[in-house]
Amino acid sequence: MYYNSSIKMKRIVTSLVFAGQMLALAATQVIAAAEDEPGTGGAIEGSGSEVFGTIEAPQGVAAYGSLSEGGLLNFMSNIIRIGTVVAGVWVMINFILAGWKYVTSAGDSKAPAEASSMMTNSLIGLAIIVGAYTLAAVIGLIFFGDAGYILSPTITGAT
Repeated sequence: MYYNSSIKMKRIVTSLVFAGQMLALAATQVIAAAEDEPGTGGAIEGSGSEVFGTIEAPQGVAAYGSLSEGGLLNFMSNIIRIGTVVAGVWVMINFILAGWKYVTSAGDSKAPAEASSMMTNSLIGLAIIVGAYTLAAVIGLIFFGDAGYILSPTITGAT
């Protein structure tokens, strides 16, 4: 049973990584095509601009600035923050459930082992979260000279 769930989890993770890579690739191609057309105002010629015309950014989006001003970096920083909060809550819930399973395991010989496994997996997840933050800080320090550049960027543009 553990083997099958492990294979399923690997397939899910692999699918998510592949989908993320494809999304990133598509986004960079669209951004590059939009930046190559100076007179279109962000609309891409030949891909529907005759139908839709020039597309203006909504009022609230303009505060994040353009891609050259760090808009993409602010977006990615917000994604990292949201993902970290969700992962932290998930770790906390798993830790509480593992503790509950351990406390209520009277007479069941498998329950303490399962609870121990859940706690170990929660600690591994917490280590991955901390490692991701550390990696983002190191990348920010190496490429931008500031460890908080990716994690806490300054918003440029309209205030």
